[in-house]
Amino acid sequence: MVLLLTSMLLAQAPGVSVSPDFEVGVAASNLTGSPGIDTPELINVTALNGFSGNVSLTLSPSAGVYASLIPYCYCVIVNSTTPSNDAQMLMTAPNPGTYTVNVTGTEGSVSHKVTITYKVIPYSADDFGLYVPMPFDMIRGSTEHFHVSLQGLKSFAWTGAQTIHLKEGSLPRGLITSLSLATIVIQFSAPAGSYTSDINVTAPSTIPLGQYTVFVSATNGTITHLRLINVNVQAAFAI
Repeated sequence: MVLLLTSMLLAQAPGVSVSPDFEVGVAASNLTGSPGIDTPELINVTALNGFSGNVSLTLSPSAGVYASLIPYCYCVIVNSTTPSNDAQMLMTAPNPGTYTVNVTGTEGSVSHKVTITYKVIPYSADDFGLYVPMPFDMIRGSTEHFHVSLQGLKSFAWTGAQTIHLKEGSLPRGLITSLSLATIVIQFSAPAGSYTSDINVTAPSTIPLGQYTVFVSATNGTITHLRLINVNVQAAFAI
């Protein structure tokens, strides 16, 4: 499972008390998109050292890029019952370029920030497509399997063998995810689905019921694409 990039690091020396706090993270700190096309991102807020509170999220995009939270909820609740919670966001820019979006979480006088670098490349540039399944339901205590597909776009696959590195995870924490292939080599132009990796998603029998998000990222050089899959964990039907 991929680790989140967080806005802070905690180091506790023996005998030193640590105050309740929280951290803000994202699924990928560097993302690539196309002009005028929404690019998703996943924000996570995690309670530390017994923290409990409502963390307000604010987005500060640089000039030329637009960012919004979805749904339009700007407050994430974390506590002992829900120590980790997430929010989805979208970014879009009409013109190629490199942009930044600062995500700040604030509760009272405490705030933490994480920065996303968003690179928008022209349609004529070499690129690849990342395709994931639609949202799905699963029963607590079960395991689901699905495919992640890759496709070379433009002349991407003709510039020699291209290696794509895949990572996955889920938020809030609780689902167990694993990849059958963490690396895929694209050697020639082919339809979507010709290059696939299987992902197993397990909902442990003790996991809280509700909504989770599985995220998959694919990276080649400076290009990183991220896709999100909403998962609804339900109780088993009583007989």
